[in-house]
Amino acid sequence: MVKVTFTAADLVEQFKVDADTASRIMEVIDRSFRHEVMQDLDDMNLEGCFGLETVYCDGKFVCEYLNTGDTYSTTIAMRADGELCLTTWGDCYEEFEAVYCDENNLTRCGYCGEFTENKDDVDDDELKCENCGNLCWQ
Repeated sequence: MVKVTFTAADLVEQFKVDADTASRIMEVIDRSFRHEVMQDLDDMNLEGCFGLETVYCDGKFVCEYLNTGDTYSTTIAMRADGELCLTTWGDCYEEFEAVYCDENNLTRCGYCGEFTENKDDVDDDELKCENCGNLCWQ
C-alpha cells in the first residue's frame, strides 16, 4: 500500500478540482499498487498536468511526478521511499541530493554539476571538482 500524506480536500485546493474528482483521485490511489499509482493518476488527465516524469540523481531514483510545467510548482509525487505527497519535484530532488551527498561524503560541483568526494584535509570552500577542476562552491 502507498503511504499518502494528503487528503481529497488538499487536492481540491491545490488543483482546483471539484470534490467528486478529488474523491476519484483518492480512490485510484487506494486501489493502486505503488508501481501503478502514478500511471493511474496520469491517466486521469488532471488539468494543468502534462504527463508523468521521473527524476534521478547520480543514477538513483528520486521521484516520479505529474509534470505541472515548473520545477517548483506543487504536484503529486511518489518519492523513492514510497511516499505519495503533494510537493515539488525540485524539493524532492534537493532533499534526496542532500541525504545522498551526506551519506556518501560527496559535494556536487556548482559549476559542472558532477559529484566530488569530500577531502578531510581540504576546507569546503577550497574543494576542487575532480571533473572540471573548478572550486565546487562556485
